[in-house]
Amino acid sequence: MSRGAGGADAADTAETAHTAETAGQPPTGHAPAGQAPASQPPTGQAPAAQAPAGHAPTGLPPAGQEPVGQEPAGQPPAHLPSAALTERAGALDWLLFDVDGVLTDGRLLYGADGEQWKVFDVRDGIGLKLAQRAGLKVGLLSGRQGRALEARAQELGLDALIMHRDDKAAAFGELLAARGTAAARVAYMGDDLLDLPVLLACGLSFAPADAVPDVRSRVHHVLSRPGGRGAVREMVELILRARGAWDRLLAGYLRPAGVKLDA
Repeated sequence: MSRGAGGADAADTAETAHTAETAGQPPTGHAPAGQAPASQPPTGQAPAAQAPAGHAPTGLPPAGQEPVGQEPAGQPPAHLPSAALTERAGALDWLLFDVDGVLTDGRLLYGADGEQWKVFDVRDGIGLKLAQRAGLKVGLLSGRQGRALEARAQELGLDALIMHRDDKAAAFGELLAARGTAAARVAYMGDDLLDLPVLLACGLSFAPADAVPDVRSRVHHVLSRPGGRGAVREMVELILRARGAWDRLLAGYLRPAGVKLDA
């Protein structure tokens, strides 16, 4: 008796399934009893979240982009042990700073006549004055030159202003010789590759939170604040606290107005 096409298909399928079961294997397209197919989660579990095509999973930066303030894989943020930081801070004579990306946020603003404009954080400036009151010298070392920077340095009464020096290693050496001090007695903060020669030579090195990774991974301490937004003040306070000078400076501001300070 002949079978139609539909009957033959059904019989063949049943025969194939019987053969597979006899061999201890499930038919094609079926998972073993009690096991969910690979493409589906077990009953009661939600499928794993999947990012839309072309997008990074939630919580991860886009390919090739690092979160600000985080190091490349395997390189934790640099932090000198507190005892060592205190020892180095106690030996300091000078605080030296890069300008663009440290005292500013790194953006360059130009007027219609080509003049450079800069935006500074007033609290950073107060921090520099506090450092001077604590007996430290303060200077700036910049690869650029501009009237805005000169005006800010003059306004703050800084002890050194070195501008238009791309070779910062040579400029740093000249400063040490001119001021009769040593690299170990200088703390420096920089944010980019041009700063590395000074960062690697000085006694205590810092980087703002948004410095480039190759700087953040090589300094003694990475600050929590970005350049131009409080990184300088944070560095100054950290050093003054380590030197035991912060409480004395703070005490002068804790007396109510009208109360005469002790002589």
